[in-house]
Amino acid sequence: MITEFGKILRKLRIDKGLKLFNMAEALGKSSAWLSYIETGRQKVPMGLADEIADLYSLSADERGMLNEAAAKSIKAFKFNLGKNPSKIRYNTAYALARNFEKIDDKTLAEFMKLLEEKD
Repeated sequence: MITEFGKILRKLRIDKGLKLFNMAEALGKSSAWLSYIETGRQKVPMGLADEIADLYSLSADERGMLNEAAAKSIKAFKFNLGKNPSKIRYNTAYALARNFEKIDDKTLAEFMKLLEEKD
């Protein structure tokens, strides 16, 4: 199933006059891998949208569109809890994963703001 990211990536590649091989080579990947990304058979790795945007000097709008499409294609995340996670870390990560779909956007925005303050 072709994803929104795959559609945007393919259009970008064609608009730039690039063959699959050329873009894959510029990214240091195989043509097969890039084809799998375009067709949705391979999940979009974190950072790929920014790597492509930097490589091809995309506008802010194009970068945003590519990043948004990449984010929509991500269905699961892995948490690295470390070697000996505390009970509160484990329980918090588990509760967040278990209830994520139930949390409204306003609450998520507040949570995101708290997390950004820790950066």
